[in-house]
Amino acid sequence: MSKELWKIIITWESVAPGYKVHNHGNYVNIDGDTFKSTRMKSAFHRKLEFDVIRMINLPETKLAREAEISLASVNFVIELRLLEDRG
Repeated sequence: MSKELWKIIITWESVAPGYKVHNHGNYVNIDGDTFKSTRMKSAFHRKLEFDVIRMINLPETKLAREAEISLASVNFVIELRLLEDRG
């Protein structure tokens, strides 16, 4: 990611109170027409230390790399099971 793009992303915290910008983590792109998590899948993903699991970004990532364009992914947690099962 370019330094210019990172500067834009890091300002998100100052304009969106309550949201945190992380510059680390493990993103995995899964294939499928629906993503329905089960406790077993959640345990599997947690064991592999995935932080973000999504079904999009692959086409955009390939095209950006080919065009030599910087790309960043903004993700919001919507499935809390992975976090809830940790306690």
